[in-house]
Amino acid sequence: MTSMPFLDQCRPPWVVFPDLDPSQLVGYLRQGVTEAYFFNHWRPFWNSLDDGQRTLYLDHWQASAEWREALAFHFEEEPGFDAEADVRESEDHQRRRTEEATRDRRKSWWARLFPPRR
Repeated sequence: MTSMPFLDQCRPPWVVFPDLDPSQLVGYLRQGVTEAYFFNHWRPFWNSLDDGQRTLYLDHWQASAEWREALAFHFEEEPGFDAEADVRESEDHQRRRTEEATRDRRKSWWARLFPPRR
C-alpha cells in the first residue's frame, strides 16, 4: 500500500485510454467520453498537484516521455502566461468579428462580392 494516496486517486489517461496516442491528444480533448474524463476528472486532479507530486505521480504510473510532454503542453501553464489577459483579448477579438459580420450582413450580395475600393 502506498503512503501517498494521491498516487492512486485518478488513473492516468494512458491507462484509462490505452489506445490514445499522446501526440494526438488535442483531438480527444473535445470528444465524447474522453472530453468528460479530461475535464471532469483529469484536469481537476492534475491541477490539485504541485510540481513534486506531479513528478511522483508520473513516475509511479510509468509515464512515457511522450505522455509527459503532452501533459505538460496541454495541462500546464507557462510561467508568465496571463489567462485573464488572454480571455480579454479573445473576447475583444470575438466582439470585433461579430460587429464586422453584422455590418456585412446589411450589405447586398453585390456589395459583399465587390466592395468599393478605398
